[in-house]
Amino acid sequence: MQNYARRWGYPFWLVREEVLRGPQGGGQTGMWSKPAALLSLVTDELRKPKADRLEWILYSDADFVVTNPNVPLEMFLPPDTEFGRTQSFLMARDQWGPINAGVLLVRVAPQSIKILSTIIAAPIYEPQHSWWNGEQTALGMAGSNNELTDSIAIVPPHWFNADMFGTFQPNHQFKTKIWYPGDFACHLMSADKTGWDALLNAVYPANNISRAVAGAVRVPAPEIAGARLDVPLNETRYMTGNDTVAMWWDSWAAMNATERRTYVADSSRQN
Repeated sequence: MQNYARRWGYPFWLVREEVLRGPQGGGQTGMWSKPAALLSLVTDELRKPKADRLEWILYSDADFVVTNPNVPLEMFLPPDTEFGRTQSFLMARDQWGPINAGVLLVRVAPQSIKILSTIIAAPIYEPQHSWWNGEQTALGMAGSNNELTDSIAIVPPHWFNADMFGTFQPNHQFKTKIWYPGDFACHLMSADKTGWDALLNAVYPANNISRAVAGAVRVPAPEIAGARLDVPLNETRYMTGNDTVAMWWDSWAAMNATERRTYVADSSRQN
């Protein structure tokens, strides 16, 4: 990730220490450090003169690997329109339905401070709630708040939060929640150490995916064996086909506010 940031001239931060400890039973250690660290970064940027600020911050868990460094983060940002400028918090659903907080794109804006503060404060104001899924549960609650929902976009997982878990369809008709060679990154939330080692060996020394990787991530080997990862940006599915990033933003903007709120709330609801 650090090499990717250096390539595109993005600043890079690595959070090594626990920033905030969550409630008892509130998920894995470190989960609550995510919104706290993001809140600190966004606040620090907003203190600066506007011309000196970052505009967006990408957060990723440690199980996130950039697989196509040809894709800049700007590829996924909302259009610079009146509606697009209202979108401040980009997240995706995971394989099993609700949102996954492992990778987030957050605008440096006051609305992001409200969302992150709501996440951090949720266990204080609702101590009786079950926080077994950590900060993701609190993020889901924020996604059900109409004051915040209008700033949240639930984007397709294959933009920056696709997993390797699952199977491809015949003729390369893949599920949009599944990582595919040429995609920007893979979130290895369902991979064990074998899957990690296989992907890292593929990305860095050889720049291709071997048959061993295909077995480790439970997809048919012929679909990805020897596939190229560093596909040119204009050949990725973000810019070609019937479901490009630009098309998705057009469709999201075309929905009325009630439809968007309902979709965000339904996507955010934790089981």
